[in-house]
Amino acid sequence: MLTPELRAKVASQLLAAESGQMVLASRSILTLLQEAGVVVEMRLKPQIVGVHPSNRDGCGVNPHDVHALLADIVDVGWSYEEVKAICVEVASDEVREWKAALMAGTNGMLPSFEKAAVRFASLSASRTNQALRCVLARVAHRDECLCVGGCLSLEKIGSKDPLFQDACTLGLTWAVIPATLLQEFPNLATILQAAGNCSGQVARGEHELQVVRRLHNLWREEAKKGPKVDFVEVKRKALRSKPPCAAAVPWMYAFILKFSGGKDADLLIDSESFVRSTTTSTKSLGSDLYEVLSTDIKGTVNQFVRFRQALLKMAYVGSLTAGDAKKILGKEMTARIRVADDIMVETCQMVNSLPGCSHCDVRFVAVLGALDMDLATTTLGLAGKKKGGIASIAHECIIQLRLITGVEIASKFEAAALNEANVASQALASTRDLRKPMSGELAMREINSSGGGLVADASVLIKEMGFGIGMIVDRKADKVRATIVSLTLDSVELMVHLADGDKPANASASFLTKQWSIAKTEKSHELHQVTVVGVAEDVEFEAFYTTSLIGLELYKLALKHSPLLQHVQVFIKPKKSVVAAKAFDKSKLILVPTSLRVHHSSGDLPPGVLGVEAGGLIADTKFWLGPYSATASDDIEPSTCAPFWYLQTDAITFNMELIWIKGDTDGLKMPVARNCVPIKNGDILVLHKAKPVKAVVEPLVMEAPAEAKKRKKNA
Repeated sequence: MLTPELRAKVASQLLAAESGQMVLASRSILTLLQEAGVVVEMRLKPQIVGVHPSNRDGCGVNPHDVHALLADIVDVGWSYEEVKAICVEVASDEVREWKAALMAGTNGMLPSFEKAAVRFASLSASRTNQALRCVLARVAHRDECLCVGGCLSLEKIGSKDPLFQDACTLGLTWAVIPATLLQEFPNLATILQAAGNCSGQVARGEHELQVVRRLHNLWREEAKKGPKVDFVEVKRKALRSKPPCAAAVPWMYAFILKFSGGKDADLLIDSESFVRSTTTSTKSLGSDLYEVLSTDIKGTVNQFVRFRQALLKMAYVGSLTAGDAKKILGKEMTARIRVADDIMVETCQMVNSLPGCSHCDVRFVAVLGALDMDLATTTLGLAGKKKGGIASIAHECIIQLRLITGVEIASKFEAAALNEANVASQALASTRDLRKPMSGELAMREINSSGGGLVADASVLIKEMGFGIGMIVDRKADKVRATIVSLTLDSVELMVHLADGDKPANASASFLTKQWSIAKTEKSHELHQVTVVGVAEDVEFEAFYTTSLIGLELYKLALKHSPLLQHVQVFIKPKKSVVAAKAFDKSKLILVPTSLRVHHSSGDLPPGVLGVEAGGLIADTKFWLGPYSATASDDIEPSTCAPFWYLQTDAITFNMELIWIKGDTDGLKMPVARNCVPIKNGDILVLHKAKPVKAVVEPLVMEAPAEAKKRKKNA
């Protein structure tokens, strides 16, 4: 029984865990409950301990991770001290049913069990207990050193590690929490399992899909408190256990809000089931990919939720980069994605419409997951991963569903799939290498009349290998080059090209044993038409020369007006500004836009740049300057800068203006800033900048509605 004092202490520690002290608080709670005799330690056989729905935020255990852990334990040896096992009493069939569904979705990698036999559910050490169950049930395993006939052998494992065999037989020692305690403190199970994940981060971190599910669970909890959910609070709670994917959490949160399937997260759960039954949970996608997956496609109301989930499956089970996924954001892809997404939706609805069938059934998870991935792969046109046309993929899925259900399901994709196959065959025939005949187009091979199955004409085989008269060939061993002169029944006549001249030779067997290959003739890189262009006729060289002249003029101006720089101060915080350190009469302060960046382009100047008047030195070419400053590697502030580039600008209140000064080079005028009014000591220097001209918008002429015709009254 909980005393009022103990109840208050437990509640206080749960609040501490909510604030972030999760590991310390969970250990304090267990210590308090054990000292009071509420939580007791018991050694429980593996068969009677299931997995609690709160385990890993509802994701449960991944069967691939369980088998990997089993192999690791055998490699490093068993230790009871390393296992911190916590479980709770099972008080309802809901936990048993959840456990049964979890085991059914593992494709036999984890053993099933009788619901009535499960009396406890694990919060920590879940994978370890499942590994023990796998050994006892003799399930299939890939490591032959632990198996007999492809299945795990308790005796064989015991010969390697007797302590591990003892743990399999007798079970783990568990800290058992009574069911009544969870009824009084519903969040206790979540805190204890999350603390176990946190303290075990060195050995194994929380996987990303677990964090995604946690974000959804936290959103549901916060949504019960009011219509607005505070992301900051959700993020704080999600990161209490210090998961390694913290940087991706904002994008994960956006993903679950938009594409998880709603408050019940049906689509997300489907993806979890497919990933769990297919691969390990150790893969990390990172923030870049989740950012793309959570970004809306512009110009369409339909955001293709199922297609997003298909990409999520591809990323965890196969290979998908952020660059690949970003293709979905292009307008040109919208129509293709819509077709694939519609097929995914229709197929799932079709499965659900079959008597006694559901897309959540483990029999259909793999088939529908593969359909989603193949459709997404083909739609995105990922190189080297093509699975066939859209219709062919959909029709193949229908065939697999027929085999699973035994129902003759109609396929509206059959005709289109056949057409795709014909088109693909024609395309292959038109693009193949004609030197390598395809099956069905091979020459008829006559057998020698003397028997023994030998080909009567060996030249047929040589021709099928792609060789022909007049071809240049190389011998692979020594790179000897020759030309095929003729092909006869039993020989290949060659003209061998040697250093001392061409010599005839005969070969046949060496061709059949693939000692020769068709020579790769290199293309000539000689330029047959060369036009010598002088620097005076080269437009790019002229632009380069003019750029150099502009740089020289800048250098001269900067030297001439450099004494003025000691009378101005440059600030970068809180706002970029240049302040006069002394008074100046009108037109006495000149700031030169010193820069290393001189650009040029054809046509008009880009908007907002500082142009140089080149006086038409080069036809249809404009020159402009870019801002410049240099920053030291150990300092965030610019070490050198031109004050001109730090001037504030305004169209009304200003004391500096742009003027163009003629330099030593004819046709060049350089821009500088000059004070247009007297400057006082301490004044901020502001350069005049004209307001951008707004585009003239044609006013809308509203047409008056036509008057309704009055009906004539009968006289």
